[in-house]
Amino acid sequence: MRIKYRGIVQTRAYTCVLPLVIWLMLLLVGLVAACGICNSGNGATYSPISAAVVGPGQSSDPFAGVWTKSEEAVAAAVAKGRTDAHLVRALGFFQDDGFPLEDATLSGGRTVTYFVGLEAGVELNRDDLQSLGLEEAKVFPQTATVALVPVREMELKPNEIVDALSSLPGVRWAELGRPRSVARIPNDEHYPRQWGPPVIGLPEAWDISVGNEGVVIAVLDSGVARDIKDLADCIVSPYSTMYETSDSWAWEDVTGHGSGVAAIAAARGDNFVGMAGTAWNVSLMPVHFTDGDTADELDYIAAIYYAVDHGADVINISYGSREAMTAEREAIEYALGSGVVVVASVGNGGRGAGVQYPAAIPGVIAVGAVDHTKQLASFSSTGRGIDVVAPGKDILTYDAGESWYGISQGRNGTSFATPFVSGLTALMLSVAPDLTPAEVQRIIKETATDLGPLGPDTLYGDGLVNADAAMAAALSIAKRTFSDVPTEHRYADAIEGLAALGVIDGRANGTFGPGDPVLRAQFAKMICGALSLPVDASQSAPFRDLGDDDPLSLYPHQYVAAAADYGITVGVAPGLFAPWLNISRAQVVTMLVRAVQAVAPDSIEMPPWDFVGVVRILDKNHGPTMLIAEYNDLLEGLAGYGPTWDPWQSAMRGEVADMLWRLLQR
Repeated sequence: MRIKYRGIVQTRAYTCVLPLVIWLMLLLVGLVAACGICNSGNGATYSPISAAVVGPGQSSDPFAGVWTKSEEAVAAAVAKGRTDAHLVRALGFFQDDGFPLEDATLSGGRTVTYFVGLEAGVELNRDDLQSLGLEEAKVFPQTATVALVPVREMELKPNEIVDALSSLPGVRWAELGRPRSVARIPNDEHYPRQWGPPVIGLPEAWDISVGNEGVVIAVLDSGVARDIKDLADCIVSPYSTMYETSDSWAWEDVTGHGSGVAAIAAARGDNFVGMAGTAWNVSLMPVHFTDGDTADELDYIAAIYYAVDHGADVINISYGSREAMTAEREAIEYALGSGVVVVASVGNGGRGAGVQYPAAIPGVIAVGAVDHTKQLASFSSTGRGIDVVAPGKDILTYDAGESWYGISQGRNGTSFATPFVSGLTALMLSVAPDLTPAEVQRIIKETATDLGPLGPDTLYGDGLVNADAAMAAALSIAKRTFSDVPTEHRYADAIEGLAALGVIDGRANGTFGPGDPVLRAQFAKMICGALSLPVDASQSAPFRDLGDDDPLSLYPHQYVAAAADYGITVGVAPGLFAPWLNISRAQVVTMLVRAVQAVAPDSIEMPPWDFVGVVRILDKNHGPTMLIAEYNDLLEGLAGYGPTWDPWQSAMRGEVADMLWRLLQR
């Protein structure tokens, strides 16, 4: 009764003041209309970022902060006198995952923006911009950077526009702007109970991409429950090697294992249903080869070949054996050789059990499991060969039986850690489709968050998979090109690979300079970055010729100090490092060999006593290390490598990158 009485009082109060409110509203409308008339010809322009009116009058924009894709909003904008260009700039055109669509037309989201960097004194030609459907939105004279926005719809794709901008005279670089937002959180019903995604940085990774349906994850398992809404729409080319048919009854999951694994990898996200998978928008290929805890070897091997031959980009294998099979190894090598990434669980044998096959096969990404505290799960197998770990205890995912399915919170096993990495791989391939299996494995290992003992170990491998960092590295590879390093360049793979890992970088003009010499200080930084050596600003180098240090310089002294601490360099003479001298090929080889012997001695082999190298060098300091480098093929592929290859010649940036890259591939 009290609430009802208050409502009556409020109604009466509103009734009393209603005529006054109406009068005030009419007066306000009149004033707004008058202001609109006064400002109609003042030359005001609309900012492509905030859509607020700038210029004389500083009128407020009715669309500021109200981004909408409704027809009513467009009609209202037209009524306000907006031109098509204003509409495009104000309303933008972005698709659901935050990436720009392939043309700039009206839709919800934010503005498509391109940025270019100009050489000193250069201005963009207006005709060139008009031919690309662009106009200048803002100039940042501090760095000669210009922001450009679309003014009409074009048939060119955004990457083609970027390429065209890059080719204009005086343009140092060009790129497509990326939206800035908080980490993306899906609205799925059970997502708040999923502890795994935030621990490995998936919300931040989803800001980059939630997947591309053209990327296919093959889950080799017990099939999937086809009635699960989170999975039904993304299934492609399902098959049962156990029954040799694609009929749905054959690949229908009756154990729940395959459904749980598949959902972690690829359940649809942000759809208000169930849970969110690691890669929301990719395609799922269920390949059924078992109905229980064990499987027939023939069905399993056939599943690998089926997945490769029917378009899989990623293969997830949560089954394994402690015994190696040649047939399995050759099937896995066939997959890797076909460009298919293979991700497998290390096994549930616990500490000391060793990594099971196929995870133990070189080139396969081997995945262990941790709990929500990032501690190794008690069941996770340990031993040499573990690459990374991922959430694998008390995992929320789907479960299923012969006539039911549902969400389960307590799934345990490296089986459920592996699809986190498979899903991440699919996300990486969505933004960088040309990544090779070796590159994917390298990025995932290099970007992992170290756990346990410092550096790679037999418990956690390289650490907890870091989706955010891995996606950033993949995107960097996709975007990274140097104008003087074409695809066919001898050292292109090495240069692009190291650049993606942040070990090396190009120049401000977009070139790399593969034929330029390397300074000794430069190489100290490169070797520390390549091997992820801990570098601290407090480290002091034992050389008196370094001069005053500048922490903001490209080559601060701590890299030289770290290299000296690890015995990688001893200088050119007692107390002297000669940082600004060109480093010779022989010095590079010696420092490389010393570095790997210091941090990863098992990854390099010592040559037999009777091994004779190709390079002739009698120096007592560099001769033995040159033999080690040759025996381990670190010099293979270098331009001119052979008996006439001069070890005392200055090392060039391209060949140094190639030697570093070969070392990292071991």
